[in-house]
Amino acid sequence: MSSSKSTFIIEAFQTLLQSGVWFPKHLGEASMRLMRIGAVGAEKPSVLLDADNYVDLSDLVHDFDEEFFGSGGVSRITPIVAERARAGAVNSLGSQRIGAPIARPHQIICVGLNFADHAAESGQAVPEEPILFSKSPNTIVGPNDDVRLPRGSTKADWEVELGIVIGSRASYLDDPAQVRDHIAGYMLVNDISERAFQLERGGQWLKGKSAETFNPAGPWLATPDEFENILSLDMWLDVNGIRRQVGSTATMIFDPYVIVHYVSQFLVLEPGDLINTGTPPGVGLGFDPADLVAPGRRHGTGHNRAGHAAASSHRVVSCRAIGEARVTRALITGAGRGLGAAAADRLERDGIEVIRVDIGGDDVLALDVTDEEAVSRMADRVGPVDILINSAGVVGPNTPLLSTTADQWRSVLDVNVLGTVATMRAFIPAMVERGWGRVVNLASMAGKDGNPNLSVYSASKAAVIALTKSAGKELATTGVLVNAVAPAVISTPMNQDTAPDVLAHITSLIPMKRVGTPAEVAELIAWLSSGNVSFSTGAVYDISGGRATY
Repeated sequence: MSSSKSTFIIEAFQTLLQSGVWFPKHLGEASMRLMRIGAVGAEKPSVLLDADNYVDLSDLVHDFDEEFFGSGGVSRITPIVAERARAGAVNSLGSQRIGAPIARPHQIICVGLNFADHAAESGQAVPEEPILFSKSPNTIVGPNDDVRLPRGSTKADWEVELGIVIGSRASYLDDPAQVRDHIAGYMLVNDISERAFQLERGGQWLKGKSAETFNPAGPWLATPDEFENILSLDMWLDVNGIRRQVGSTATMIFDPYVIVHYVSQFLVLEPGDLINTGTPPGVGLGFDPADLVAPGRRHGTGHNRAGHAAASSHRVVSCRAIGEARVTRALITGAGRGLGAAAADRLERDGIEVIRVDIGGDDVLALDVTDEEAVSRMADRVGPVDILINSAGVVGPNTPLLSTTADQWRSVLDVNVLGTVATMRAFIPAMVERGWGRVVNLASMAGKDGNPNLSVYSASKAAVIALTKSAGKELATTGVLVNAVAPAVISTPMNQDTAPDVLAHITSLIPMKRVGTPAEVAELIAWLSSGNVSFSTGAVYDISGGRATY
């Protein structure tokens, strides 16, 4: 059995949506439930064994994507999963993030009015052929991830649906009977819709369906052999504990096999593509008066239904109210250790989803910030973020200016300055588009007054300070605030390479006569990353034990 729980927060008020498709309780011998577990952009392909245990396949499988499905990946991993389960090579799911069961597909095709009872509640005739429309691929998010209401949203709605994932290329299939060989599996989806955009702005469904994050999916993809009859699945959705949608795939007008066959006559379906098959009655628009999620409405909260369920929980945030709601996603460079790791830990304690990137290390996404193309690809991969913290940095040579080389200068400036520029150029545009963002750059007291024998590092951090001030002024009216923190010497691994005499000199300049801790800096970063900061941009905040210059 499977259920999905969706939480909508609009201007600090909450609406709880719980939805589900009740899958069979017992799996067949060859059936599997594919999951992707881990931080955004670092999800590990896995197979769920029971309610809390899974087999990690990330050492064998890059992702559950076109290459995996198209190369017969499901059949390939079946004996491996069984072998690892027997050997006890399993992991506990615990509270780890669950991503969408599949990587971002090439396309999401949707079927409208595919349930006879939903067509009736909509006052529309049963269609003679499937009604097709599409959603942008970047709408897909994990079952517990946040969902954003776009600017101007007034009539957000819900639609619990069964999703079909294509397993092999399908084009001009001769008969629906062929379709079974082209389906990788099924999963629960929620076709979030903005009805005003969909119906009142020229009747273009695409723009009412394709806002970022409008397709929560998961928690798992169930392979076809799990189902004796795909047309006997109960579907439901609750709003604040009140049952709103009740239905069954038995009332589908066009079953999954007919749908895939039909779609293949008009376009090519590639492995990993997703088809949303329509929703049963009970959508908000169908009530009189319409029961739609809109900013300013006050709602209570509920709890997921007990039983054999795979719960999910999305928070939907109005773009214009994001300052009043919990910000949701942060990307931190240099997050493998030191100040970056401390900032990541601190933000996660606030419930923020943190994407950790670094040049290397465990539990981080690999990213060389000096490679601007790689940074751009990372932005495409992980999608928009609310918070950008630039913590990647190197100290460089500990030597007098006249002994430094041009290559030493380039290597430090590439990381500390141009790396910061690259991430800002890649991630800030989406913040501006949504009207909210926080950027915190890691500068240094060395960038303010210079440290002897650290001319390269000092100059690079002075550049970060100037960059912060300039960008803060440029973006001042966009809702994106850019600030910097300037720590004195902090007990981080980076400072382990600092010569003892230099470290002693720097520490002697601190009135508190001690070095700072990463946790102390992380607290300041967390504040600057929050909605509590609203009238400060282009500023540089000392955290120096009293050592301040200007």
